[in-house]
Amino acid sequence: MGIVSYLYSGTRLAENIRSVLVVLGIQKIYNILNMKKLNKHPTPQMFKAREFFSANAKRIETVKNMFADEESKTVFTKLIHMRQYYDTKDIPHYNYFNQYFPKDIIQCSKNEVFVDCGAFNGDTVKTFIKHCPDYGSVIAFEPDNENFLKLNRNLKHKHNIHTVKAGVYNHTGYMNFIDGKGGGSTINNQQSAINNQQSCISVTTIDSHEECKKATFIKMDIEGAELPALQGAEHIIKKNKPKLAISIYRSDEDMLRLAEYIHKIVPEYKLYIRAHTMGIAETILYAVM
Repeated sequence: MGIVSYLYSGTRLAENIRSVLVVLGIQKIYNILNMKKLNKHPTPQMFKAREFFSANAKRIETVKNMFADEESKTVFTKLIHMRQYYDTKDIPHYNYFNQYFPKDIIQCSKNEVFVDCGAFNGDTVKTFIKHCPDYGSVIAFEPDNENFLKLNRNLKHKHNIHTVKAGVYNHTGYMNFIDGKGGGSTINNQQSAINNQQSCISVTTIDSHEECKKATFIKMDIEGAELPALQGAEHIIKKNKPKLAISIYRSDEDMLRLAEYIHKIVPEYKLYIRAHTMGIAETILYAVM
């Protein structure tokens, strides 16, 4: 899980705070003044977002109507607009805490089988255990070498933890991977990786992994690979109807297609969306029965 922090000014104090956050290993740091600059000087990505969302107005409305509460609809609408204009008036209601376990949506049960896709250094698993001390087991997937070592070290005293050094996708095999980027390591479908360390990793599907057969809760934060990972978990999702907490902010398309896909395979799910920063990052889609 990448932690996102916001600085409110360009003062020396703010820069000192930024330096401390960097030392602490925080992955993404934003300055709210940059949002105002983006609003006045749109980037090519913002223009593409405007074109995409304009062309998909009907899909936006359909997805919006899938959400089970008004807060989700409001957050969704604000974030769609922010991706296009970075207007500070579109900062949604957000909560830095309980990113994957909001108390008004997620209620953990005894003997939960938690599947963590993109387990990083074990931070989310630790939070899960605090919320669900009577859990059954945890299956934690993490393909990055350095992250995987930290994951095992940080969870070595926990019981019924199964760590898997692999990415999750819609097939089993091997894929190119850019590692060494902390929480931002990602599958790379390009032929080359400039200024990054590229390796080859094993990928698997949740459906084919025996430890996941009884999954009751699946979390995904895997740098844009969420849709193929969901496709590789379709059988278990249809059968078990586990709780889902899925990152959807990596692309404009993901803001729509992930909710569409989950609703298609299990129409009975209640869908919610919550923001966990004041910007477009760390937006989570939840699906519960």
